[in-house]
Amino acid sequence: MNTGAFSYQQAIRRAILDLAQNGLHSVVYPSGHKDTIEVAVRRAVLTGVNQTAAKLQLARMDELGCDLVETTAHAGARPSHAVWQGRIFSRSGTSRKYPDFATSTGYGTGAGLCGWNCRHNFYPYFEGLNKRAYTGQQLKDFEKKEISYKGKDYTRYEASQIQREMERRIRKSKREYLALDAAGLDTSQTAATLAKRRQALKDFLKETGLRQDNFREQVAGFGKSAAAKARAEFKSRTLTNASGKLIIIVQKSNIKGPPNGITQKNNAKGGIDRNYYGFDGKQIKQISNNDHGHKAESHFGKHGEHAHDYIYDEKGNLTGRPSRNLTGAEREENLDIL
Repeated sequence: MNTGAFSYQQAIRRAILDLAQNGLHSVVYPSGHKDTIEVAVRRAVLTGVNQTAAKLQLARMDELGCDLVETTAHAGARPSHAVWQGRIFSRSGTSRKYPDFATSTGYGTGAGLCGWNCRHNFYPYFEGLNKRAYTGQQLKDFEKKEISYKGKDYTRYEASQIQREMERRIRKSKREYLALDAAGLDTSQTAATLAKRRQALKDFLKETGLRQDNFREQVAGFGKSAAAKARAEFKSRTLTNASGKLIIIVQKSNIKGPPNGITQKNNAKGGIDRNYYGFDGKQIKQISNNDHGHKAESHFGKHGEHAHDYIYDEKGNLTGRPSRNLTGAEREENLDIL
């Protein structure tokens, strides 16, 4: 990779596939922290390349007898790196004008310059000969909250962290899909969740103007074939209700489901049940379009259509699901089955 024979994406992909084919799917560090191989390999490759470039810079500076360095700068730097990016430092720490390089930037540590996932580097600086690469105003501009999303302003770093979280959720859904598919289990909910997460990322990128990084969404084993199968299953096992909300068609109701999602199944006693889930994936209510032959629900609505609210105790155990009439909003949202 350092020779330019192939790109860093190719290097990462080769390493991930090799590890996956040998049965390795995650890495546990001495600290106890656990990462998937996609995350661990990407970090190792990019960090390794950056550290190699840094060592070459130091060797070059030794040859030139250069003590001062200027760090690079970019928008979206993590806060702990933003404080020293684009500034001048002394490698020896003997300068009265500029602070010590290693102490100030953390160079040589995992959390510092050229450490884990760091995109910064540094270059020789000869005072009186070089012109500073960044002005003070440019460095301040890098920290502006210039990205808007859902009515709130973010710095580029904050927005990038939202994007990274969305990418992690997409990878998680892909791994869940592969596991369920390999076990011969129903993958419809996972396929729908994956589609929702992809759409959420697409909407986020459209609103913020940030670029998609498809490489960060990849999972070993989830290639074109799996992607096509998941898309086909999503189309065949989903629909939208009268208000345009996504509904996942399932064969069996479950008290745990897609977070903030809705599932639908045909009731064994007739009619259709729609199950609503909260942010934590717990069922919060069920809407049925008839009474299922139960006298207790027959007086609700024209056809016995009704709702069940799910009640939990402090420990999260279901304690009841009382029935009631549908509200006006619930009727309007489910007109397609009423």
